Amino acid sequence: MTQRSEEELLGRSLFDTFPANPNEKKPTGPDRLLSSFQKVIKTKKEDELGTIRYDIVLDDGNFKEVHWRVVNTPILDEHGQVAFILNSATRVTEQILSQRISNMMLDNSEDSFILIDENLNIKNFNQRFAQNYQKIFGEEVIANTSILDYTLPGRGEIFQETHQRVLKGERIEDTLPVEANDGHIYYFNVKYKPARDENDQIVGSFVSLIDKTEERKAQKALERNEARYRALVENGNDVIFIVKPDASTTYISPSIENVLGYTQEEAYKINIQEVVHPDDVHIIYQELQKSLEKPGVPIDVRPARMKHKNGEYRWMEATITNMLHDPNINGIIDNFRDITEKFEYQRQVDEAKEQYESLINTIEGIFWEADADTFIFNYVSPQTKTMLGYEPEHWLGSSDFWKNKIHPEDRESAISYCH
Repeated sequence: MTQRSEEELLGRSLFDTFPANPNEKKPTGPDRLLSSFQKVIKTKKEDELGTIRYDIVLDDGNFKEVHWRVVNTPILDEHGQVAFILNSATRVTEQILSQRISNMMLDNSEDSFILIDENLNIKNFNQRFAQNYQKIFGEEVIANTSILDYTLPGRGEIFQETHQRVLKGERIEDTLPVEANDGHIYYFNVKYKPARDENDQIVGSFVSLIDKTEERKAQKALERNEARYRALVENGNDVIFIVKPDASTTYISPSIENVLGYTQEEAYKINIQEVVHPDDVHIIYQELQKSLEKPGVPIDVRPARMKHKNGEYRWMEATITNMLHDPNINGIIDNFRDITEKFEYQRQVDEAKEQYESLINTIEGIFWEADADTFIFNYVSPQTKTMLGYEPEHWLGSSDFWKNKIHPEDRESAISYCH
């Protein structure tokens, strides 16, 4: 136990045989033991030191950490004076080191822990609990005081009821919102479970608290985003399909009813060839094939016609993205919208332009259009080639080309007339 034989101990000074570890913080084990001896001599009463650290020097000169539970008892002579001191030392190193490791694990845990006995007194807690309580309420937690002194207003009775249930062997889990002094709301996941002694008897409750505040904030933000996205998907003008490479659908957004008149249930039963115009079906399959070659790349699909529930064909433009590689989607996203009005308007504009150009091209004469301020040409009819020998491109983007082609005697009057 002491690394010394009886012969090495008898007749020698205790503190010479067992010197203080120079690396130990003061008061050292020898310091505390000497103080206890002096106290016993002075008071002539037994002194229980409890647990002290008193390291043992090894043969190689190094010190081994050792912890003892020490009791010093005076032995009085016939005159009532202290003749001897009976020193009783029980080695408790293993228990102390084990407790130290447990405390380190508790104090370095992200969770808060507190141990409460049967009478609701705080027996132990880790640093995280003390730090959290100090941060939230600005108060220090003190051992051997009642937990009811630290419970939230209005929760004392609830806590007592919970404690009694735990003392009967129940394990309880709850979410506890906590309002700090500054008005900030914290959320803790609280677990109550029976605390048992070495004989497996319930001697109190062990309470752990996990701070879920940031997680709850993130969850609320996610719920808001999901609600916003759901509103856009369900009520927007865009329809979202998720399809397989064979064009079978695995998801259709509710907005399908706003755009094509079909309910979701009806849409799931419709084959793509039934709803896409026969002349445009090949467009869909071509773009699906293209997307398979470019995973994750959005591809714009040229307009195609889809049949409304009322039988009318509507023009749609779409963007498809191959997300088969994403296990959360496992499909090709087809996002399309109705552009019938836009398409028809553009068609009318194109027809009008075609008629206008056809009319101009059949008239004997040169038609041109230029900026009123700079006189830079932006259009010249093709007749300029047959009538003057110049390509229309020579005129465009310049205000000097035509001026230089006017006869010098007519140039000034022609320019003045145009301005």
